[in-house]
Amino acid sequence: MRHWNAQLFLVRAHAQLGQLDEAFAALDRLVAERVAIATQVAHDPSFDPLRSDPRFDEFLHAIGLA
Repeated sequence: MRHWNAQLFLVRAHAQLGQLDEAFAALDRLVAERVAIATQVAHDPSFDPLRSDPRFDEFLHAIGLA
């Protein structure tokens, strides 16, 4: 499994468990590594628990989707 794929899995798992700080920390790592797959987070419903957090808008801005 590629590193970015594992990171995306962690983001999803943390989001589903309500561990938002951990989810956003993992997202920050994806953004720092410029992982294109991070755009999947913007549309995948499994990441819905993150959408109401203000950090989600910051994430979208960081990947150019805001």
